[in-house]
Amino acid sequence: MVDEQGGAFGTPSSFSDPFSNEKAPVSGRRYHARIKTESIQQRVAKVRAAQIPLLEAALPLLRALSEMPETIPVIADVEL
Repeated sequence: MVDEQGGAFGTPSSFSDPFSNEKAPVSGRRYHARIKTESIQQRVAKVRAAQIPLLEAALPLLRALSEMPETIPVIADVEL
């Protein structure tokens, strides 16, 4: 995952053992998506101007939650 400034949020790690130096085998499918979001300043301005600020602040999280799959068919595709 990439943040607004182009930096990575984290590095891939083994899902089964977070303290292991060995990487879990990953299937041939890789998904690299750049998340396009508003800047923090734009989001804060929208929250301050909203009639219900808490709802406005929570909308990106609610959207992410609604788009998450219920199950992950291949656990090796998971990166933390």
